[in-house]
Amino acid sequence: MLNIISGQADKSNGSREAGQAARLPLAVTALLLFSIAAFAWVKGGSWLLLLAALGIMGSHLSPARITSGVLLWVARFLACGLALFTAFLTVPHADQQFTILDPHWANLFGYLCAGELVVQAWSARKSLVGMILLSSLLCLLLSDSGPGILSNALPFNKVALIAPGYILLVTLCFRHYRPRARPRGRWGLLCAGLLMLLTVGVGYVFYTSIYANRMSLFDWSERWFGPGADRALGLSLDPRLGETFGDHGSPRRMLQVEGYGGGYLRGLAFDIYTNGRWTPALSERTFVPLPVPARNIPATAAEVHISELVSTDSVLYLPSETADLRRGVAQKWCPADGGPVESGSSVPERYAVLLAPGDGGTFWPAPSPTERHRMLDYPRREIDPRIAQLAELICERSPTPQQKIVAVINYLQSHNAYSLRVKPGHGDPISNFILQRKSAHCEYFASAATMLLRAQGVPTRYVIGYYAHEVTGPGQLIVRLQDAHAWAESWVDGAGWVVVDATPGAGRPDQSAMGWQTWCARAWEQAQARFQHFRDWIVARTPFQLALLLLATILPFFLLQIWNNRRKRDNSLPAPLYHADDPAVLQLGERFSAWLLSRGHACPAAVPWRDHLLEYDAPPAAVEFVQLYNTARFGKQIDGGTVAALRELLDVMEQVECEKSAGR
Repeated sequence: MLNIISGQADKSNGSREAGQAARLPLAVTALLLFSIAAFAWVKGGSWLLLLAALGIMGSHLSPARITSGVLLWVARFLACGLALFTAFLTVPHADQQFTILDPHWANLFGYLCAGELVVQAWSARKSLVGMILLSSLLCLLLSDSGPGILSNALPFNKVALIAPGYILLVTLCFRHYRPRARPRGRWGLLCAGLLMLLTVGVGYVFYTSIYANRMSLFDWSERWFGPGADRALGLSLDPRLGETFGDHGSPRRMLQVEGYGGGYLRGLAFDIYTNGRWTPALSERTFVPLPVPARNIPATAAEVHISELVSTDSVLYLPSETADLRRGVAQKWCPADGGPVESGSSVPERYAVLLAPGDGGTFWPAPSPTERHRMLDYPRREIDPRIAQLAELICERSPTPQQKIVAVINYLQSHNAYSLRVKPGHGDPISNFILQRKSAHCEYFASAATMLLRAQGVPTRYVIGYYAHEVTGPGQLIVRLQDAHAWAESWVDGAGWVVVDATPGAGRPDQSAMGWQTWCARAWEQAQARFQHFRDWIVARTPFQLALLLLATILPFFLLQIWNNRRKRDNSLPAPLYHADDPAVLQLGERFSAWLLSRGHACPAAVPWRDHLLEYDAPPAAVEFVQLYNTARFGKQIDGGTVAALRELLDVMEQVECEKSAGR
C-alpha cells in the first residue's frame, strides 16, 4: 500500500520527523541527479533519464512512500521493462541482430541503474549506501566516450569536469551516516570546505598526471614489475651463474601453444663466456628486419600458434624444430647471435610458427666462420685445465660429434645431481661444478656441457627458453613461469642444430613434482575458463533473448515475495495492546518536576531524571521516587499501591522543602 506520511502542523512531532526521514537528504538527492545528468551529457540523452530525474525530484514533493514489499518488486519489474524497452528503441532496426555488448546497447546498464534509483527514492526502506553505489556505477560507465562500452576512447575533458563535483557530493553525503551532536562553527565549516577543495584538487592533479603519462607508466611497470622483467620471467636476458635459476616455483602462465606436441621453446642463445656470465645480453645485440624465407616451405608443414599471456619483453619463443615464422608487424632478428626474434611490441601478442616434417629446425642459419670460432672458444685462463683433460677422457671412445654429445650428457647426469640451489664457491663456477661434482640447477648443466663439448671441438652455445609439456586440451599446451629451462645446442654438419640437454630428468620441468601452488593455479584457471564460457554464451545471446532471461530471473523473486507476504499475513499474531499512561502517574510526574524547580535544580528536557539526580546531592526519597515512577510508567506496573507509594514519597519531599523555606 501507499502510506501517506503527514507533515502538517496539527500533527505530532513524531509524524513530522517520520515525514522528514522518508524523504531523501538534499545532498543524496543532488548526487543522484548529478549522476543522471552526467550520464545523459556523456552518453547522450534519453526520455527515460529525464523521467528518472523527475521521479527522484517528485519524491520530495509528495510524502507518499512504498511500504509494501510486493509493490516494491512490481516497481522494480516495471523499471527493468522500461529500460529494456528504451534500449530496443535506441537500436536501429538493421542492427537488431547485434548482441548486448554492441556499442548501441551500452546505455542499457545506465537505464537499469537510473530505474533502481527512482525505486529507492520512493521506497520507505531505502538504502543510502546502495543509492551511492548505484550513482558510482553510473559515473563509472562514463569512462568510455564511444556510443558503447566497447569503445576505447576516453572522454577526458568531460570526465575531468564531472569527477570533482561527484567527489564533493559524495563527501557531503557522509554526514548523514553519523550526525554530529552539535553543529559546526563557522571556522569548522570553512576548514572542512577548504579540506574538501584541497582533496579534490590533489585528486584532479593526480588523475591528470597519470592520464598524461599512462603509456610511459605502463611500459615502466611492465619492465620493472611485470612479467617482462628479467626477475619475473624466470629467465635472465643477461645470464650469470648464481645460486638459483629464476622463479622456478611460480605457476604463473606465460604462453599458450596450440598445435604442438611439446618440447623446447627457444628464446636466446649465448656464445661468449666470461667470469661466470654469458653474453651478449639482449640489449647489446643488433637487430635487423626479418627476411623473406629463401626457400619454399612444404605444404605439409604444421602450423603452431603461440599466444603470449603476459608480456615477454618482446622476445618470441619458438620451437627448436622451427622451419619458418609467419611474418608479423615489426618483427626483427639477430642472426649473428643465435637468431633471437623480437616483436617490437611491449604488449602480449599471438604469432604462428611452421614446423616441417623431418626438418631439424632450419629457421636458424648455419654458423658463419666467425660464429663457429666463438662457439669453439674455450677460455683456458678461466676454466681449470683439468676440465679439458676430463673432456678427453669422457669422449675417448666417441669419435663423431653425435657420440661426443651423448657421452657428455651421460657423464654429467651420472656424476652430478640436480638441485634448485647451489653455492658456486670461489673461482670459476663451471670448474667448481664439474670437478667437485656439485648438485646444481639447469644453468650449470648447460654451461658445463657447452665447455666440455667445445674442448672436444664441437661448436656449442648456451640457450635459455621454456620446456612446453603441460597439456590443457586437445593440441593445446600451457607454459608456466616454472617451466623456464636452460640447455645447450651444438652444430653438427649434416644434421643441423642439435639440442643438448644434460640436466637430469628430475630437473626437467616435465619431470618436476607438481606443488600445491600449481594445483591451486589450475583450479583457479578452470574456474576462470568456466566463467569465460558463460560470458561468451551471454555475449552470443540476442537482446530479445537477454530480455526474456532477465525477466525470467526477476519473476521467481517477485513470486517468492508475494508468497512470503501471504504467509506472514496468515501467521501473524495480534499486536499487543498497550495501555495509555495513567493520569494519576502523569500528575505525580508534573508535581516532581515542580519540586525540582523549587529547589533550583530544574531538569533539562533531554536529560532523564535519574541522570539529573546524579549531578547533585539529591535526597534518597527523590531517587526512590524516580525508580518507582519509571517502573510504574514505562514498565506498566500500575496499581493502587504504587500510586499511593509515589504520592507518599512526594508528600514527604514537599513537606521537607516547605520546612526549609519556613526556617529561612
